Amino acid sequence: MVQCYFGKDKKSMKTAPCNHTALEEGAHTQCCEPGDLCLTNGLCREETVNEVTNYAWRFGCTDPTFQDPSCGTAYCDAKLAGSGIDNKLTWKCPQDNIWCCNTGDSGPYEGRVNRTNTTCCTITDLLFTAKNPEVFATASIFGSMYSIPTLVSSTAFRNVTSQTTATNTPSTSPTAANALESTTAAPSSSGPSTLAIGLGAGLGSFAAIALGIGSFLIWRRRKRTTESPRSATPAKELSDHGLAEASSQDRAEMTGMEYRRELTSPVSPVELWSPTSPVERSELPSDEKGRLVVSEADGRVKHDV
Repeated sequence: MVQCYFGKDKKSMKTAPCNHTALEEGAHTQCCEPGDLCLTNGLCREETVNEVTNYAWRFGCTDPTFQDPSCGTAYCDAKLAGSGIDNKLTWKCPQDNIWCCNTGDSGPYEGRVNRTNTTCCTITDLLFTAKNPEVFATASIFGSMYSIPTLVSSTAFRNVTSQTTATNTPSTSPTAANALESTTAAPSSSGPSTLAIGLGAGLGSFAAIALGIGSFLIWRRRKRTTESPRSATPAKELSDHGLAEASSQDRAEMTGMEYRRELTSPVSPVELWSPTSPVERSELPSDEKGRLVVSEADGRVKHDV
């Protein structure tokens, strides 16, 4: 395992290298506590803090002499000589590329996390110069755990300028402060906001079109549903009632007419006359006076009625 040092020839058992690729190539790299974010200026930053927090650490390096550029300069060694503090706590100042060394003990974690502290930025003897950092890796003991974040940004201390300038008045020029604020604020103004606006407009238009199409389809379906029974009923009534009744009625009437003609035939059956049968008045011929007349040929006597 690669050995890290937190000071010249002082071994560190709590830190891990940042750049395992450099180690494979025989070069040196800075060291941070496992899981911490490795900054390009040789400092380390806790992963759990937010952008308001403006402190960083210099934990160590794989070069025991601390002469390799990857270790960063001995930022606060000369300034804090004799203090006995090996883990160097530093603070990012509102000025661009300006940092300051923490004096004395680092204090409790709760007293510095998620807050901005620029007290040492007003003390000239504690100031030093270092590049504005970018996160490039996460410290890991094993090479297999080494990873480089896909989003490398210099916004780790983006809010330091805007928040500290409102509450502190460090000795700095407005030009430098404005430069830091403009360079760090630019990514946020043209990135997610523009994308969010574009996506919102696109999704809004699509939703309106989809709603219109859906409303039209529902209206057409309801129209078909309400119109179809009215249009289908007459045809059904004609087929089920009108035509059927007409056919049955015609057949019944035709059959009945034929039957009635057979019963009420105008031709009556002719009864043959016989001497023993009674003579019906309606069947005998009469004269003009209403008397019954028997033909002389058959020899019967005439009777007056």
